[in-house]
Amino acid sequence: MAPAAGKRAKGRRQRRLLFVLVAGLIGLLVSALLVEVGFRLLWKLPPQFAMFDQAGLFVETSDGGVGFQPGFRGVLEIRRDVPTDVRINALGMRGDEFAAKRPGERRVLMLGDSTVWGFGVEQDDSLPVALERELASGGKGVAVGNGGVPGYGTKDSVMRMAWLDLRFEPDAFVFCSTLGNDAVDDMRIDVAVCGGLRFDGHLARLARESWRFRMAVDWRALLWFETWIFTNKPEWSPLTQVRPNAAEIRRMAGLPGAYPGYERAFAGLFLDVGDEETSWGDGAPPVIPRILTNVRDSLRRARQLADGRPILFVVLPTIWQIDEARRQQELKKFGFDPARFGRGTAQARWLAVAQELGIPAVDVTAALAEAEDAGSLFVDAGGHFNRRGAEIVAREVAAALAPLLE
Repeated sequence: MAPAAGKRAKGRRQRRLLFVLVAGLIGLLVSALLVEVGFRLLWKLPPQFAMFDQAGLFVETSDGGVGFQPGFRGVLEIRRDVPTDVRINALGMRGDEFAAKRPGERRVLMLGDSTVWGFGVEQDDSLPVALERELASGGKGVAVGNGGVPGYGTKDSVMRMAWLDLRFEPDAFVFCSTLGNDAVDDMRIDVAVCGGLRFDGHLARLARESWRFRMAVDWRALLWFETWIFTNKPEWSPLTQVRPNAAEIRRMAGLPGAYPGYERAFAGLFLDVGDEETSWGDGAPPVIPRILTNVRDSLRRARQLADGRPILFVVLPTIWQIDEARRQQELKKFGFDPARFGRGTAQARWLAVAQELGIPAVDVTAALAEAEDAGSLFVDAGGHFNRRGAEIVAREVAAALAPLLE
């Protein structure tokens, strides 16, 4: 065979091989996409994966915190039969757009966690909107901005307050603290955003360190596969291999429970313990003084940021602080002696911190407890208000806030 003919034949073989390789890669990619589409259409996420409905919602902010992606549109389902629309405006807040502030316009910024944000309810049924309606009915034409973010503690709310202050231009602030989980959230230092989702604790470390975890966040088929591995071959799962954050464990030492879950801290009932020197960890310093220091530091910083503008501190309970029978049952469930946990102790401690700093405060526990069928004020097990619960809270908050707006 002539040299030229041999070169042409070799070139054809190389091109055929390249074509086969490219076609094979395209085929694999198309197959993977079809499998992914199939999983997204046919696989119903387990309840513990409800957070994946929020993919794309969260972003890391320039101050190192976690906020919302401006312009996000999505649907959140805390139950399959109750979808709620989520709209994030250009300021990174849940709700409709705010135009540039007009002369004479008055604005209030409401801060807090998912209870303020409105987890499980439509925007119009959220607490900030209920407060705006209540103020309007009392002759106070005030726009209320929703500064709530799921997963926040009081220290995060202060960062959010600083972030939104110049952007929203509030004339007053409503700073909310939820007894259910703010104390634990204030202790956490390991937080990360991956795939537009917020993770904390060991999951935050996975989001930063594990390529498998990051891929599972983005690909539903891989999420299913990793779930199967964790269920059937846990020793192969990155979830069982992640290194805990020693600094965070030291910071959270003494809380009832164990890293990363702290299930015994559920609903914040441990905050009612009578002895402030109590610690649930061998050799760990007392828990309550550290928690109150976090709340005090947050409120002190919030007062500084307000710089003379009115600020109202609001203590928000869960159903377990409202319903005494459920409180007793839940305490026993987690191995606590109810005799050592006085009802309302946590609220009194929170209010005392605000009083010490000269910040007006209101505890809405009594108003919720007096409502008919208090258990029907929540959209879930008992931590997030439905429209009726939000309206009761809004009445109490508006009554305390209105004189501050004079």
